[in-house]
Amino acid sequence: MNPPNLSVIRAGDRPREMPEFGILGTGSALPRRAVSNEELSKFLDTSDEWIAERVGVRLRYIADADESTAQLGALAGERALEASGLEASDIDLLVVATVTPDQPLPSTASLIQRRLGISRAMALDVNAACSGFLFGLATAAGLQKIGNFRNALVIGTETLSRTLDWTDRQTCVLFGDGAGAVVLRSAPTTPILGVDLHTDGTKGELICRPGPAFPVVAIPESIVSQPPREASPFVQMQGREVFKLAVNAMVDSIRNVLESSETELSEVALFVPHQSNRRIVEAVYRQLGLEDLSRVVLNIDRVANTSSASIPIALDEAARAGRLKRGDLVMLSAVGAGFTWGSILIRW
Repeated sequence: MNPPNLSVIRAGDRPREMPEFGILGTGSALPRRAVSNEELSKFLDTSDEWIAERVGVRLRYIADADESTAQLGALAGERALEASGLEASDIDLLVVATVTPDQPLPSTASLIQRRLGISRAMALDVNAACSGFLFGLATAAGLQKIGNFRNALVIGTETLSRTLDWTDRQTCVLFGDGAGAVVLRSAPTTPILGVDLHTDGTKGELICRPGPAFPVVAIPESIVSQPPREASPFVQMQGREVFKLAVNAMVDSIRNVLESSETELSEVALFVPHQSNRRIVEAVYRQLGLEDLSRVVLNIDRVANTSSASIPIALDEAARAGRLKRGDLVMLSAVGAGFTWGSILIRW
């Protein structure tokens, strides 16, 4: 099965007058290989019905050996640049959100910068798990406000399949690989109208990958005594506790942003939540009083949970499907490991 058609909007397809501020372009990329629930059921005690009913996933994309986190991120960034009408040389700032870097050093942002030829931009990584894109977007906007960074490229990119225990049906059925990106212009003003971001490290064990980040090497005891590292290298999650916390955290965060920006729920044209679990998303918007989900972007059935790539992939799909027009209010919201959560309101 081939990935969805992610047709590229060429620079010539955009209006000649470049907006002074806002999201100028979006892009996304998925690995070549699509894996269905039926395929998983061949080696797991599960079924398409079980997975779809509990989390809403029917398909996910899994990176092959030659598809890296940086490669997917660069492709999404390239597509966002083409959609924006800007050149790589126009980018002043590159922020990359990921929890699955290809290597510890240099940063994934540096690897993507090299691939795209963004030679003069400041580049850095952000790690906030599934909330990573929101943290990255806020970081970019903050740096734009205090520095000479007019055009920023913000990317979320993950190869989560390499961190999963493929014998554990509680986790491996949830996730997929992919990348999404936006080009953000923030001068003379910012398109971000409200921000509400949080981290609670006391709940970090609810979603974690406790294994060592680096290979275990022998260090002479005369230098330092190193205890053995026996923690699991795979993602672990306490599903029920995460579900309850996620719903309440996202609801409170969205309400905080609406209040601080003096915006009514009815004024928001589109809601783009992190695609963690369809039941979580439905519970959030029911609590908010939004019974009609026609204003909510949902693609978890086709791409699963791609962590920091989730929101920008969904945002790119919505933009290319014509669901957004200039001036629309868009609410982004997420929750993830850390424990992290938050929301951002932007004017398109």
